[in-house]
Amino acid sequence: VGGLFNGKIAPLIPYAICGALWYQGEANSVPEKAQFYEAQLKLLVTDWRARWGQEFPFAWVQLPNFGGPGRDWPAVREAMLKTLALPQTGMAITIDIGEEKDIHPKNKQDVGRRLAAWALGTVYGQKVATSGPLPAGHQVRGREVVLSFKHTDGGLIAKGGELKGF
Repeated sequence: VGGLFNGKIAPLIPYAICGALWYQGEANSVPEKAQFYEAQLKLLVTDWRARWGQEFPFAWVQLPNFGGPGRDWPAVREAMLKTLALPQTGMAITIDIGEEKDIHPKNKQDVGRRLAAWALGTVYGQKVATSGPLPAGHQVRGREVVLSFKHTDGGLIAKGGELKGF
């Protein structure tokens, strides 16, 4: 991995940068690595910003809904979510456009559109939806847990009918 940084990223450091987009994480989903991904992603963002000497916008693509065995996909997705605590960061939600049996989903257009919407809204100040739904909290009411979300643009819709087993 260090060789990739030294060969691909380090030579770019003298040049100006407006932001970064990151699409990676599947290699970190093996159970013995997944627990470290939150620290690794935060380190990546803060290290690159330190090297360039500026707090530039940084966004990444959430791992899609791939269902391959022997991996801890939810832990990596959660690490990506938690890393949004860093300023000027964003995440393209892709859980709905992936493919259960292919880690590299064919629908790259929507991935690009979601990253572009984040950049247009967050970096360039346009009035567009900058994210898909993200958890905003919960309340326990008797035997129910009521979840709240931000970035819902007026509501949530379940694909394929009513939610079951949620």
